[in-house]
Amino acid sequence: APNAIEIKAELGTVYLLLRDFPRAEACFSQVLATAPDHTATLHNLGNLLKLQGNPVEALKLLTRARVLAPHFLPTFYLYISTLLELERYQQAYDELMEIKQLVGDKAEVEHGIATALQKLDRPYEALPYYHSALRLLATDANTWDNLGTCQQELSEYTEARRCYDKAIELAPANPVPRWHRSLLNLLTGRYAEGWSEYELRLQGVDYAYRQHPFPQWSGENLTNKAILVYAEQGIGDEIMFSSCIPDLMSQAREVIIECTPKLAPIFQRSFPKATVFGVDQKTASPWIREWTKKIDYCIPIGSLPSHF
Repeated sequence: APNAIEIKAELGTVYLLLRDFPRAEACFSQVLATAPDHTATLHNLGNLLKLQGNPVEALKLLTRARVLAPHFLPTFYLYISTLLELERYQQAYDELMEIKQLVGDKAEVEHGIATALQKLDRPYEALPYYHSALRLLATDANTWDNLGTCQQELSEYTEARRCYDKAIELAPANPVPRWHRSLLNLLTGRYAEGWSEYELRLQGVDYAYRQHPFPQWSGENLTNKAILVYAEQGIGDEIMFSSCIPDLMSQAREVIIECTPKLAPIFQRSFPKATVFGVDQKTASPWIREWTKKIDYCIPIGSLPSHF
């Protein structure tokens, strides 16, 4: 039955669950070409586009799906998470408060309101909604983690740590709560624990850092070795972490630094024995080809404090 819409829609769903995005998108597109108001497919294709990093197009499909099925909560929750990703916090908050009047107390709605308020720099107002969400669903690790970040914003560090520990207990395989706890540890001077878990930033799906073709340095002897230190995060972070470069230079035969272009002159003056290349983090490294056989290790600059 090659023209059966429901079968094609379900097949697309299977491909989506398998994370075979090209085949899933092909199925969903075929369904919508024949049945443009197929709400389940609008939802699923919106989810796919969101997963692929295209929240703008995802929102268009989810908005259509909401018009067709305004009370289907899974689409509403996906729609709200897309608004939050697009930083449309006030709109998310307004729509969540409206849906709350219709559906009553739902953990997902309470959590969404709290998240929107926190993003609007209203953490005191967010707290009761996080607590309400946990009263409705106390086993949700994501809510515990977000409550921890809210408590941390309010300088309630003991409570924040308790929330992170609870989130880790509930979802030990999720690196995000441990990453947030690492920031709290650094903030409160627990450096040994903090720098160790700070490495979890490299596992985040939203964390973009350059992939260089060299082994990552994890403390090996650097005598007669050359190591590349490369930029990550913002300019302020580069400057802060560069305080560890002299320690690295004392161990390695040669240090190569790849930094944000506007920092290259000051880094070259500060570390005259290093080789410095100024390259934007989002572009290719034009210098790399000539150095491929000369570099033994590499390390993102934010990982230096875990060694020094």
